[in-house]
Amino acid sequence: MMYKSLPAAFLFQMLVGLLCVYSIWVSGPAWIATLAILGLRPLLFERIPIPDEKIIWQFYHKIMKISIVATAITIILIYAVFDLFSHSSPIKGLWMLILVPYFVFIHGLIGLAYSLIER
Repeated sequence: MMYKSLPAAFLFQMLVGLLCVYSIWVSGPAWIATLAILGLRPLLFERIPIPDEKIIWQFYHKIMKISIVATAITIILIYAVFDLFSHSSPIKGLWMLILVPYFVFIHGLIGLAYSLIER
């Protein structure tokens, strides 16, 4: 099964990731629970059966690989530019917590772009 509208599902994922990063940044670590909103996605978006599951798994595999690389490059750039692990960094205590919702956002962004390109 896959979502009938992949762009809408990925856009929802992006919004939840962004909302979670913002919530953690503003209100603290307890707001990681905002990611639970992703659990509503199957209820909000219609799912359809797919004839060949191999194609959809290849699609998600490509998106996952690109998302992991993009997240890693972003972390390296932030570290290089802002010296993330220094004592003066404003996000020193939150960087690891923000990593998961940031990955959710990046995965949604890459998925949205890739699903729009594939059409």
